[in-house]
Amino acid sequence: MSKHWYTTTGEILESNIEEDSDGWYPHVRYEYTVQRKRYASERLYFYAVNGSTKRDAMKHLSPYAVGKTVTIYYDPVKPEEAVLNRHVPLWRHFFLLFCASFLLIGGATMLLG
Repeated sequence: MSKHWYTTTGEILESNIEEDSDGWYPHVRYEYTVQRKRYASERLYFYAVNGSTKRDAMKHLSPYAVGKTVTIYYDPVKPEEAVLNRHVPLWRHFFLLFCASFLLIGGATMLLG
């Protein structure tokens, strides 16, 4: 998916943490330009960062200080779709594989049983 996204540079406009009833979350806002058109986004990863401690949320923000020039990954078909970090943690792949296996085995059991 994102392996084929293009890159450009952008600037961090906001970088802070927010709190709600589930914990602390990193929040970034950045701008970037594609083919002379300016875009803004708040997407840090392809996945949502679950509520965590304030310290963990700050770790996510450490590379993204306000005013910093950063690499932006964007969809060449829909340049308004962008992300700062396209890495997906390995455990998420295993979790999806586990869920798919569970559904497959459950479906086969129902069909054969």
